[in-house]
Amino acid sequence: MRKISEASMQPGQAPAAPPRRPDAERMAMARRTLAALGAMVPWIGSQTRDALARDVWLDVWARQIASADLSAAELADGLSRIHTVPSSQPLGWQQFYACCRPQDEGVMAADLEARKMNLPALPDEATKQRRIQAAKRALADPRVSKFLRVSPDVE
Repeated sequence: MRKISEASMQPGQAPAAPPRRPDAERMAMARRTLAALGAMVPWIGSQTRDALARDVWLDVWARQIASADLSAAELADGLSRIHTVPSSQPLGWQQFYACCRPQDEGVMAADLEARKMNLPALPDEATKQRRIQAAKRALADPRVSKFLRVSPDVE
Protein backbone atom coordinates (compact mmCIF):
# COMPACT_ATOMS: atom_id res chain seq x y z
CA MET A 1 0.00 0.00 0.00
CA ARG A 2 1.35 3.43 -0.95
CA LYS A 3 1.40 6.49 1.25
CA ILE A 4 -0.85 9.37 0.30
CA SER A 5 2.15 11.65 -0.24
CA GLU A 6 3.64 9.12 -2.67
CA ALA A 7 0.37 8.62 -4.56
CA SER A 8 0.27 12.21 -5.79
CA MET A 9 3.91 12.17 -6.97
CA GLN A 10 4.83 11.77 -10.59
CA PRO A 11 7.05 8.81 -11.55
CA GLY A 12 10.70 9.67 -11.00
CA GLN A 13 9.87 12.50 -8.61
CA ALA A 14 11.53 12.48 -5.20
CA PRO A 15 9.37 12.87 -2.09
CA ALA A 16 9.24 16.37 -0.64
CA ALA A 17 11.65 17.10 2.16
CA PRO A 18 10.07 17.50 5.59
CA PRO A 19 9.78 21.12 6.75
CA ARG A 20 12.95 22.43 8.35
CA ARG A 21 13.01 22.92 12.07
CA PRO A 22 13.92 26.41 13.24
CA ASP A 23 17.53 26.88 14.20
CA ALA A 24 18.67 26.94 17.82
CA GLU A 25 18.89 30.75 17.93
CA ARG A 26 15.25 31.20 16.87
CA MET A 27 14.16 28.50 19.31
CA ALA A 28 15.99 30.31 22.12
CA MET A 29 14.25 33.55 21.11
CA ALA A 30 10.89 31.77 21.21
CA ARG A 31 11.71 30.38 24.68
CA ARG A 32 12.53 33.86 25.99
CA THR A 33 9.35 35.22 24.40
CA LEU A 34 7.27 32.46 25.97
CA ALA A 35 8.82 33.10 29.38
CA ALA A 36 7.97 36.80 29.17
CA LEU A 37 4.51 36.36 27.64
CA GLY A 38 3.63 33.56 30.06
CA ALA A 39 4.16 35.96 32.94
CA MET A 40 2.30 38.87 31.28
CA VAL A 41 -0.58 37.02 29.60
CA PRO A 42 -2.16 34.49 31.98
CA TRP A 43 -3.87 32.34 29.36
CA ILE A 44 -0.61 31.74 27.48
CA GLY A 45 1.04 30.60 30.71
CA SER A 46 -1.83 28.25 31.53
CA GLN A 47 -2.02 26.78 28.03
CA THR A 48 1.70 26.04 27.85
CA ARG A 49 2.06 24.24 31.19
CA ASP A 50 1.81 20.89 29.42
CA ALA A 51 5.14 19.87 27.86
CA LEU A 52 3.59 18.93 24.50
CA ALA A 53 1.61 22.18 24.25
CA ARG A 54 4.71 24.15 25.18
CA ASP A 55 6.78 22.39 22.52
CA VAL A 56 4.14 23.07 19.86
CA TRP A 57 3.89 26.75 20.89
CA LEU A 58 7.68 27.11 20.82
CA ASP A 59 7.96 25.43 17.42
CA VAL A 60 5.24 27.56 15.84
CA TRP A 61 6.54 30.83 17.25
CA ALA A 62 10.16 29.97 16.38
CA ARG A 63 9.06 29.35 12.79
CA GLN A 64 7.19 32.66 12.74
CA ILE A 65 10.21 34.49 14.17
CA ALA A 66 12.41 32.89 11.52
CA SER A 67 10.04 33.66 8.64
CA ALA A 68 9.64 37.28 9.78
CA ASP A 69 13.40 37.51 10.41
CA LEU A 70 12.89 39.28 13.74
CA SER A 71 15.94 40.27 15.72
CA ALA A 72 16.31 40.02 19.49
CA ALA A 73 15.96 43.81 19.75
CA GLU A 74 12.68 43.73 17.81
CA LEU A 75 11.38 40.99 20.09
CA ALA A 76 12.29 43.07 23.13
CA ASP A 77 10.51 46.07 21.60
CA GLY A 78 7.46 43.91 20.97
CA LEU A 79 7.40 42.72 24.56
CA SER A 80 7.64 46.30 25.78
CA ARG A 81 4.71 47.33 23.54
CA ILE A 82 2.39 44.45 24.45
CA HIS A 83 0.38 46.77 26.69
CA THR A 84 -0.80 48.64 23.56
CA VAL A 85 -2.86 45.63 22.40
CA PRO A 86 -6.47 46.15 23.55
CA SER A 87 -7.49 43.75 26.30
CA SER A 88 -10.59 42.82 24.28
CA GLN A 89 -8.36 41.43 21.53
CA PRO A 90 -6.76 38.02 22.05
CA LEU A 91 -3.00 38.09 21.76
CA GLY A 92 -1.78 36.10 18.79
CA TRP A 93 1.17 36.21 16.44
CA GLN A 94 -0.26 39.03 14.30
CA GLN A 95 -0.78 41.32 17.27
CA PHE A 96 2.66 40.51 18.65
CA TYR A 97 4.28 41.10 15.26
CA ALA A 98 2.53 44.47 15.02
CA CYS A 99 4.07 45.34 18.40
CA CYS A 100 7.53 44.26 17.20
CA ARG A 101 7.35 46.22 13.95
CA PRO A 102 4.79 48.99 14.30
CA GLN A 103 3.63 50.74 11.17
CA ASP A 104 5.25 54.08 10.62
CA GLU A 105 2.34 56.51 10.77
CA GLY A 106 4.35 59.26 9.04
CA VAL A 107 4.70 57.16 5.91
CA MET A 108 0.99 56.42 5.82
CA ALA A 109 0.12 60.10 6.23
CA ALA A 110 2.57 61.06 3.47
CA ASP A 111 1.05 58.41 1.22
CA LEU A 112 -2.45 59.74 1.85
CA GLU A 113 -1.26 63.28 1.18
CA ALA A 114 0.30 62.17 -2.12
CA ARG A 115 -2.96 60.51 -3.13
CA LYS A 116 -4.86 63.72 -2.42
CA MET A 117 -2.46 65.69 -4.60
CA ASN A 118 -2.72 63.25 -7.53
CA LEU A 119 -6.47 63.08 -8.03
CA PRO A 120 -7.69 61.31 -11.16
CA ALA A 121 -8.58 63.55 -14.08
CA LEU A 122 -12.21 64.45 -14.68
CA PRO A 123 -13.80 62.78 -17.71
CA ASP A 124 -14.10 64.77 -20.91
CA GLU A 125 -17.49 65.91 -22.28
CA ALA A 126 -17.88 62.94 -24.65
CA THR A 127 -17.32 60.45 -21.82
CA LYS A 128 -19.85 62.26 -19.62
CA GLN A 129 -22.47 62.14 -22.39
CA ARG A 130 -21.85 58.40 -22.98
CA ARG A 131 -22.34 57.73 -19.26
CA ILE A 132 -25.52 59.80 -19.13
CA GLN A 133 -26.95 57.97 -22.17
CA ALA A 134 -26.06 54.59 -20.64
CA ALA A 135 -27.82 55.55 -17.40
CA LYS A 136 -30.93 56.66 -19.35
CA ARG A 137 -30.99 53.36 -21.26
CA ALA A 138 -30.72 51.46 -17.99
CA LEU A 139 -33.58 53.45 -16.47
CA ALA A 140 -35.71 52.90 -19.57
CA ASP A 141 -35.34 49.13 -19.16
CA PRO A 142 -38.49 47.93 -17.32
CA ARG A 143 -36.50 45.20 -15.57
CA VAL A 144 -34.41 47.91 -13.85
CA SER A 145 -36.81 50.84 -13.50
CA LYS A 146 -39.42 48.87 -11.55
CA PHE A 147 -36.93 48.47 -8.70
CA LEU A 148 -35.84 52.12 -8.71
CA ARG A 149 -39.29 53.76 -8.48
CA VAL A 150 -38.06 56.45 -10.83
CA SER A 151 -39.85 57.44 -13.96
CA PRO A 152 -37.63 57.04 -17.04
CA ASP A 153 -38.94 60.41 -18.32
CA VAL A 154 -37.25 62.32 -15.48
CA GLU A 155 -34.22 64.27 -16.64
